[in-house]
Amino acid sequence: MMMQLDASLFTHHPPLVLVAEDEQITSKMLETIFQRAGFQVECAFNGIKALEMAQVLLPDLVVLDIMMPGMNGFEVLRGLRENESTKNIPTVIVTAAAREPQDLERGLNLGADDFLYKPFQPHELIARAQAKMRQRKLEEDLERRSRELEVLLGVSHRLNHNILLSELLTLIPSLTLDLLPGSTAALYIL
Repeated sequence: MMMQLDASLFTHHPPLVLVAEDEQITSKMLETIFQRAGFQVECAFNGIKALEMAQVLLPDLVVLDIMMPGMNGFEVLRGLRENESTKNIPTVIVTAAAREPQDLERGLNLGADDFLYKPFQPHELIARAQAKMRQRKLEEDLERRSRELEVLLGVSHRLNHNILLSELLTLIPSLTLDLLPGSTAALYIL
């Protein structure tokens, strides 16, 4: 039994997974697993194409093999993390090749969110993928909320230093535009 998808975790609806895997059979298996769980799936069969597709599609998750032609999975991961638009995409490395402890360490140090060895259980893959996407959503929400609180703190600080009514009447519309979308703000005193 597959887990239900929480649509609020994803950028795309249904959520989009980019599978970067050069083995056709494994790629098709991963595609089927994710589609049965309710995901859209795009596949890349080499590292260069995977990096290009990630930058264009901005998937909700990248499932990445290590041994691929053109550019290995570690290089793809480095490229994802160095690009502003892809640096926060959750990435799960799924591999049979990396069996050494230093491979796991290297992947995690480059920014992989999780590591799964082949063969794996489909339910475990989906559960890990959803957990990583949920974690990333919480991190993004926390960052957004922190930025909002910083703005509010700045507004509070500026309001506390302007006690004269005439100064406040000028300051309040400008602060309102800083906080809310719009191009004009007005203050009416009744």
